[in-house]
Order: sequence, then structure tokens, then C-alpha cells
Amino acid sequence: MSQRKVQRHVHDTYRNNSEDRIKKEGETYDTDDDDTNSDDEYSIESEVVQQLKKEIEDMKHKKIQMMNEIESRNKTDKLKAAKRKLKQQHIRRLLQQKQELEESLLEKQSTLSSLEGEYCADDLDNGTKAVREPKMPFVIKPNVPEFSDPQTFNEWKVEILKTLETNFGDIKTGQSVME
Repeated sequence: MSQRKVQRHVHDTYRNNSEDRIKKEGETYDTDDDDTNSDDEYSIESEVVQQLKKEIEDMKHKKIQMMNEIESRNKTDKLKAAKRKLKQQHIRRLLQQKQELEESLLEKQSTLSSLEGEYCADDLDNGTKAVREPKMPFVIKPNVPEFSDPQTFNEWKVEILKTLETNFGDIKTGQSVME
């Protein structure tokens, strides 16, 4: 049902179930053709009628509440469907954008590879070699022990002192061989 039809139906239900209409109908059907009813029977009937009227009113209120609840659920369902549709459209757009970017990337990669092929072919035709970066020569590094190790430190200290004495002279006297 469309929203206008639901609203019209709820409005008609309110109008049809109004208390004035119920009272008018109740008065039209109350006829006192027989005066044979006693007061007790009349009071019991009036209590039953009042109870029935109350039950009818409660049922009408429940019906109206249910109609309102159905209407609110329909609205929430429509909102959820609209949100779901928006999400799906967003996902489709993102997937399309991803596909376009992948195609563009593949085009650029193929262009680069074709340009690299032409560049290498031009170098071979001219007889020029491609310039390469110079490599560092292999250097042998001496194995120097750590001076924090007490066993090797004393041995190295002795060797260094011997070397200094032989090459540069006497350390104690201060005379140098170099002079």
C-alpha cells in the first residue's frame, strides 16, 4: 500500500471509530419496548455493554498501534533498501574505477616495455654500450680483534709497542730513528 492510502485508511479508521459515532449507534439501538426488565438485569446489561465498549475501544487502539507499527516498519525497510542500493552503487563505481586504473596501468606498462625495447635496439645499432654504474672493487679487510677482549688486548699491545720501537726509535729515551 502506498503511504497516502495507509494514511487515508488510518484517518478513516479514526473517524469511523470515534466515540461519538459509537454513542449515537448505541442510543439508536436502545429501545425500551419492554419495561419488564428489572433494575438488576439492566445494571448487569449496562456493565456488560460498558465492558464490551471498553474492549472494543482497546481493540481499536491496538489496531491503530499495529497500523502505525506496520507503517514505521515499512519506512525502515525502505530506508534500509535505499542504503543498500547506495552501497551497491558505490561498490560498482569503485570496481569500475579500479578496472579503469588497471587498464591504464597495463597500457602504460606496455608503452614502457615497448620504449625500452626500442632504446636497447638503438644502442645495439649504434654500437654504443649502455653506461653501467661502476662497482666497488673487492677489498680484503684484516681480521682485527676487539680490544674489549682482555686476552687479545695484551698481545696486541705488545706487538704495537715492538713495532713502534723498531720503526720509530726508543720510546723511553725519546730518540727517533726517523731523525
